[in-house]
Amino acid sequence: MRRLLLLLLACVVVAPVASVEAVTLDGFRTASVSAKKPRAIGRLIIPRLGVNEKMYMGISDREFDIGVGKWPGTPRAGEIGNIVIGGHRTSGSRPFYYVEKLRRGDVITVVEGKKRVRYKVTNKMIVKPTAMWITKQSTNATLTLFSCHPKGSTKQRYIIRATLMK
Repeated sequence: MRRLLLLLLACVVVAPVASVEAVTLDGFRTASVSAKKPRAIGRLIIPRLGVNEKMYMGISDREFDIGVGKWPGTPRAGEIGNIVIGGHRTSGSRPFYYVEKLRRGDVITVVEGKKRVRYKVTNKMIVKPTAMWITKQSTNATLTLFSCHPKGSTKQRYIIRATLMK
């Protein structure tokens, strides 16, 4: 399980397959995911970066090439826990190309269904690609964005942390 999670966080190109079974963070299996084009489950809006991207369930190049991906098993926007969203910096639509320009206090909006939830940036950091603690669930409503770092490399991850705005 740990090896699978590390591979998913490694920004590796995934070859298309007929179908695969996803595993959530807590180890439960979810329904099969087909090779059909993913269906958007929401949007990620970051005014400072000019980002207004469709959000898909999954954290592979399949989702990142067409928008941003939500880590399976993380909570819905606004719920208690840590919603984890990843995206590309230098390929696809490049939603996180300028992620380093985010500042403490900037607003990030996550839209899921009819729910529109705002988070405030509290921290940013650079971590190793094996830093799985970024997906750890929290006791309050938090948001974690991740992308490869530096631009064009998979040597590290750029992380943005944000908390729910009241």
